[in-house]
This record gives sequence, structure tokens and C-alpha cells, in this order.
Amino acid sequence: MRKKVFPIVLFLFVFFTVSCLAQRNAFIPVPENQEHTDFKTLILMENIIESKNGTVTGNLSTDGMQANSLPLWLRAYISGGIEELERLDSYKDKYMFIAHSEGQNFSAMDRWAQRFSPVRDTFVFVASRIEKKLIDSVYYYPDDEYGSFFESIMKKAYGAAYPGAVKEDTYWLKMKVNNENNYTESYLFLVLISIDKALMQNIISNMILESIDNRSLSGSQRSAVNRLRQNFFEGF
Repeated sequence: MRKKVFPIVLFLFVFFTVSCLAQRNAFIPVPENQEHTDFKTLILMENIIESKNGTVTGNLSTDGMQANSLPLWLRAYISGGIEELERLDSYKDKYMFIAHSEGQNFSAMDRWAQRFSPVRDTFVFVASRIEKKLIDSVYYYPDDEYGSFFESIMKKAYGAAYPGAVKEDTYWLKMKVNNENNYTESYLFLVLISIDKALMQNIISNMILESIDNRSLSGSQRSAVNRLRQNFFEGF
């Protein structure tokens, strides 16, 4: 049986989706918009003017070709996504996240990066990863298969702080952006965040336990939640 895509995020279907979800009384988190736009598509060699480390040279492409001066973690992410980044020896025992912001005012972007708090601001990235795991693990809608457990754990995930989160690095790129045949300059700032795997798994495991209320779950929902508990961190 093919899995249905959830949640539907195409703009043209927003009204239809909201209407349907209201009828189902489902809980849909509304995260920040940063991590959900893949900034890899913004990084094109021909558009890079400057970087934190100076001029960028060499070929940069999605097939793994690397450009000189870009940090290893960024090259790994561009090459193979977060999975490739987490395979690096420096991060193999950590969960990694990248926050990003884009704008024309260097000072404003720099302040954003400097003030970014990994403990306070990482929740949206962890919660999005938890949500993806829940969605990927079911055939229908998470609130169908998990009942009230889905709403409960997502509320906890989006409201949590992660005291073990660490800001590993910050980096910026200056790029030219084609806007109706007129080029403008824009800055892309990146913040690399890590959380120790054992610590984060302990936090999420506690969320799962605190979110289970067997009194409000059907027999099939309890079975689905128990299966989820057993293999939650496989491929997480």
C-alpha cells in the first residue's frame, strides 16, 4: 500500500487542506520556514561572489565535486545532505542541523547568526525531524494511526528546549541573485548545530513516554505507538 503524503504543503491546496483538517480535528504544527527551504539550491558557483574564507574556487555541483575554501561540513551537506554530514568523523556521534537566513544587509544577517541560540532556537529543526519520522512510519495520517499521541508529542517537540545543543560553526556566502534580469547582491548565513546522539535520544524517549495516554488510544493505535517506540531511532 502506498503511503499518502502528509502534510500537503503546496500553496494552491492550502485552503482545501485547512478545510479538511478542520473537519478531522487534526493537529498540524506550523514550524518556522528556514529549514524547509533547501538552501543547497541557492549555492551555485557562478553566483558566489565571496565567502567567509574569501574567494571560492573550483567546481561545485550536486555530484560531489568540491569547491576550495568552503568548510568540509558545508561541502558534505551540499554533496549528500544531512546524512552525509553526519557521516563525517567529527560528527558521527551527533545529530546535525543547519539553520540559515538570507538577506541583503550583512550586519543584520551577522547579528542573526551571532544571536542564534542553539538551546533556544533548535526546537524547530528537531521537531521537524520527529514529525518526518512519524509521517514516514505510517500508511495514512499520523493522527489516524497514533491518535492523540501524535498531537501530544508534536506539541512537546515544538515547545522543547535542547540544553545539549551546540553551535559548531557559522558561515556566510555573498551571492549575486538574478531578479528579473537585474542582479542584486545577497548574503546567505548558515549556523551549524550539533546535539549528542545519546542525549537527544534520551530527551525524545522521555517525550514519547510522556505523550502516551493509553486511555485515549484504541487497540490499533496503542500497537502503532509501541511499534514506533521500538524502532524510532532507526534511520532517524
